[in-house]
Amino acid sequence: MRVTVEVKDRGPGIPEKEREKIFDKFYRGENVKNKTKGTGIGLYVAKTLIEAMGGVIGVETEDGNGSCFRVVFKQAKERTGR
Repeated sequence: MRVTVEVKDRGPGIPEKEREKIFDKFYRGENVKNKTKGTGIGLYVAKTLIEAMGGVIGVETEDGNGSCFRVVFKQAKERTGR
């Protein structure tokens, strides 16, 4: 069994040329660099923590149409004998 969490937004989306970079440390998209504050570390930290817990994160997005971030975790095996 798996547990999936999705977070959708109605933002500007992520241009195709930037999609491979969005989880890189300190990366900020060109379309938001001058419009919002930030360090570009949020998605990097999220991915690092999710992967440390055995999960995966991905994104579906269209330039100009928002994004959907999906996190998937495998269900932990139940402990027996206790």
